[in-house]
Amino acid sequence: MLSAEPTHPREVFFLEVERTANRLRSMSLDKLESGTRVADTRAVINEIAAHGALITGHAAGPVPALSSSALADQLVVVAAVLPMNVEENQVTGFSEALRSLRATL
Repeated sequence: MLSAEPTHPREVFFLEVERTANRLRSMSLDKLESGTRVADTRAVINEIAAHGALITGHAAGPVPALSSSALADQLVVVAAVLPMNVEENQVTGFSEALRSLRATL
């Protein structure tokens, strides 16, 4: 029996993080590094990180630009430290950004 898709915004967000990270990990580096895939992925990661920093009152700076092969791990780490008090509509926005990103990968 198939399990139902999550409905709580935070659960949906983490599912989208997992799906996007899996997609990034499954791509060849040549394909990942073609076009704007790396830049687009870094933009989403930085958006999530900046929002988390804003909520916690920390200085927002760019996420270090590591190798392209580290993008999936960076996404997972940044998502994991996103504060629990992020409003549901903001988490939903991040989920949509991840779905849109994945569609371009």
